[in-house]
Amino acid sequence: MRTLIAVALLAGGAAGPGLAAGHGTRAVDAGAGQIVAGPGLAAGRGLIVYVADTRQNGNVVTTISAATRKPGKLINVHKTTYSVAIAPGGKTGYITDISAGEVTPFATATGRLGQPIRVGAQPAAIVFTPDGKTAYVMGSGSSLGAEGTVTPIDTATNTPGKRIKAGNSPNDIVITPNGKMVYVADFGSDTVTPISTAANKAGKPIIVGSEPSMMAMAPDGKTVYVANSSAFTGHQAGTVTPINTAANKAGKPIPVGKDPLGITITPNGKTVYVANSLSNTVTPISTATNKPGKPISTAVYPWRFAVAPNGKTVYVADNGLGTGHVTPIATATNTPGKPIKTGRSAYVIAITPDGQTVYVADADGGMVTPIDTATNKPGAAIDVSGFPTGITFGP
Repeated sequence: MRTLIAVALLAGGAAGPGLAAGHGTRAVDAGAGQIVAGPGLAAGRGLIVYVADTRQNGNVVTTISAATRKPGKLINVHKTTYSVAIAPGGKTGYITDISAGEVTPFATATGRLGQPIRVGAQPAAIVFTPDGKTAYVMGSGSSLGAEGTVTPIDTATNTPGKRIKAGNSPNDIVITPNGKMVYVADFGSDTVTPISTAANKAGKPIIVGSEPSMMAMAPDGKTVYVANSSAFTGHQAGTVTPINTAANKAGKPIPVGKDPLGITITPNGKTVYVANSLSNTVTPISTATNKPGKPISTAVYPWRFAVAPNGKTVYVADNGLGTGHVTPIATATNTPGKPIKTGRSAYVIAITPDGQTVYVADADGGMVTPIDTATNKPGAAIDVSGFPTGITFGP
């Protein structure tokens, strides 16, 4: 599938009619990392890897010990699990259900589920305010081209607020580091919708390029970079639109490769990386000049990123044609390393908060592959016996 949605990432076959085939949810994209758990949060049991996993006999979140790399208890949802996100502080997780239009909270200490929370149609991505008091859930709409929504949830009571209208078929959601603004990429409207978190009201849509698919927020919160994929309209030559968050105005489009489906930014904010899925390249962009650099070759179909916390390496998930790989790129020289094989696909990628391990979900093979970042060697694949569509971390 193409991926139209994006927070936990990334939906493969589980995507419903409102998803543009291929994007996942930000709640998961820990490379797009909404998660928040540091190594010290895990109080007694260590860091846990949470994997959203669709199965024939029911949908679950599979927990994996980061210390032992062994699967633990299953959190049984029995619905269409799409992504999983852990709120700041690590005590509560949220699971999106795209078929029922619900988000289900769970206690990370016990795995116990709370009451499902009704949100907009096809919830696919979640972001949190820095204080963890509010979750914003992006709904991609009831069908491809339908109007999307953002639902704020009070995490103290798990009560949803009034739904905020977004553009058509939203595909990604990000929040500024100060928590004052949320931005939604409206894939079907060629716009980005800004939302004030103080009033929970949408501002005037910002016109960007064709088919905005994914976004990256600068660490200082001053700029949002929007990847415009353009492939559905047949243009294929994609662009990146920088948006000044102080004025909510779009800057000059930056040319990149064909069908850019992934975008990320280094921790120091100096370089944006764009995954050009149909060019098999990654384009680096200097944020000082907003000029693209020389494309970096990858394996087949690059589309997701995980960035090392120290900023020295960007890991690119290459979804391939029957074989998945991860290409490591040294950010100092923009030199690609040897692609690392990850199974039949590389749908979702995330890196642990300490930067020691990259986890890659092979949705087609039902496996999760850990990669040791010190050696860039894959470890033994972990069988999750389903269709993993999202990864994040917590206690």
